[in-house]
Amino acid sequence: MPSLSFPRGGKFLLLLAIIAMIITGAWWWQRPPSEPVYHGERFTAWANNSPAFTSYTELTVEQLHVFGPALIPWLTYACEYGLDLDDADQTGAFHNAPEWLRRWAPRRWGGLRQSPDTDIFSHQARWALIQLGPEAAPAIPALGRCLKRYSQRPARDDKLEVIVIALHRAGPTSWPVVQDALEHGSPQVRCRLLSCMHERLRATEGPMLETEGTRVARTLIKACRDPDPAIRASAGPGLGFCVYAQPEFPPFTAALPEVFRLLADPNADVRARIADILTWCGDKAAPAIPRVIEMLDDPDEEVRYEAAETLGQVSHDSAPFIARLRTMAEHDPASSCRNSAKVALDRLARRGRQN
Repeated sequence: MPSLSFPRGGKFLLLLAIIAMIITGAWWWQRPPSEPVYHGERFTAWANNSPAFTSYTELTVEQLHVFGPALIPWLTYACEYGLDLDDADQTGAFHNAPEWLRRWAPRRWGGLRQSPDTDIFSHQARWALIQLGPEAAPAIPALGRCLKRYSQRPARDDKLEVIVIALHRAGPTSWPVVQDALEHGSPQVRCRLLSCMHERLRATEGPMLETEGTRVARTLIKACRDPDPAIRASAGPGLGFCVYAQPEFPPFTAALPEVFRLLADPNADVRARIADILTWCGDKAAPAIPRVIEMLDDPDEEVRYEAAETLGQVSHDSAPFIARLRTMAEHDPASSCRNSAKVALDRLARRGRQN
């Protein structure tokens, strides 16, 4: 059988051709997802001009659904890497390149060298994923990578909160990512995951609610005993919000004593946060009222302020502490506490007239 022969330099050219084919194939298979289009309008053009998209709260699932199945892959990519809407009509040389290559190119060439943390579209894309709820489950890995990035450096709390809510709203399948972040994430990430844990309940219904709710309750109870006061100050409110969202769910009501116990926490910030969250617990906060009355004499100004605020909102029997609130309104050394006591007295007076 005759052997193949190449002209001088032919093997080198063949090698270059093979390498070029491999790079082209990788480029093609790892290219960014196609941008969704509805009635000839690209999603970025609609988002840049739509009040519903830029105001967040007015955004509806129906408005997103019109862009079809291509929307979620697009939002997933945008939430992780961002997109400058002002330059959306300018396609840079690397705009359609694989993400591993775009990381080396500057943003003005279509690259990703600029951090998406400063990109407003990444924030908006995450908000859109929140509205989609469990439909956004394909974005869970990307949201998890965003959390890991924020665990490596401080983040603006509003940007972190949107990622956390989107992850929780994605449903039970996001739990492994959430659990990993709770075990290995930064304190800032862990705190936000715990305080927003009630968002998981919005993405769950039927038999899955009991399973998910029990898992959430156990996680928050454990966090209420964490040695880090910042974690305790987030876990307590997290349980309080869960009680508000599902007031008749036994695992949450059974966990309330853990929340009440934190009213005597040695850390003042924890005591203040828990006093504040009692207003979300409604009548179920009644067993904690005697302790809240004692907190009117707390040495910390913020704790006294929150105690007075809470007594003015959740208590129906004001006789045990009405005189103490009047004294506080006149003589407390902190003006914020005096004002809080006056507001509480006014609310109690109005409630008395209504009754």
